[in-house]
Amino acid sequence: MNVILIDILMAILIFIIVIQIIIRIIRYYYHFPIPAFMIRFIDNPFRRRFIQRPDTLVERMQLEPGMIVIEIGPSKGAYTQTIAEKILPNGTVYAVDIQDSVILLEKGEVSWLNTMMMC
Repeated sequence: MNVILIDILMAILIFIIVIQIIIRIIRYYYHFPIPAFMIRFIDNPFRRRFIQRPDTLVERMQLEPGMIVIEIGPSKGAYTQTIAEKILPNGTVYAVDIQDSVILLEKGEVSWLNTMMMC
């Protein structure tokens, strides 16, 4: 029983690795932005809590209230929100992305902040 489960998990892992290799080869030759629906998979709570913590990054940036910050490729807005909280009340965050759908997604996430989002 355990051997079968291990074999199934290994097969799934190998499948994921092969898909990643294929995607990387395609992206090497054909440059295109990540589809907006994939943002939910890449920018997830586990990654933001344990791997890339927005509050740690913002502390390293030494931001102060009243500053103006431009964020390129804001994704779901985890960094945008943390940056804006640090530079409020007079600061402004400009979130810029090449895809309208990403900006629309972020507007729903951080609409209460003093931000300007544009494509």
